[in-house]
Amino acid sequence: MPTKGQATLGLGFGLAVGFALLLTSCAVWHAWWPLFALSPWFLAPIPYIFTSSFTEKYSGDISIWENFGMCMLTFLGTGTFGLPIVMMHLDVITVGAGLLCMGAQVVMMASIAIFSPYLKEDSEGLL
Repeated sequence: MPTKGQATLGLGFGLAVGFALLLTSCAVWHAWWPLFALSPWFLAPIPYIFTSSFTEKYSGDISIWENFGMCMLTFLGTGTFGLPIVMMHLDVITVGAGLLCMGAQVVMMASIAIFSPYLKEDSEGLL
């Protein structure tokens, strides 16, 4: 089981590899439009910021605001794949650039999904 320092390094490495793949998808095909796939990543903290102030910290139930925040986060998560697909459909970017952009999104999401359980404050691991 990795320590918090190792998990932070692993998360940073995964995000760096994903971002490098995204930049590669832009640079190889000379189209910088795939960088718009980063916009949901910048907007992702906003639902948490707005909904965390409305939640009760010590109740066992999930409030309507937490459900709303999860819904918005899911909407933004699907947007990371939807934007490259729409750009490929409109022939703004090539299929290779779109697939490499979506591969970068998979790498970044997988690194967050793998290492985030180890970075929680009150957690001792995955379960």
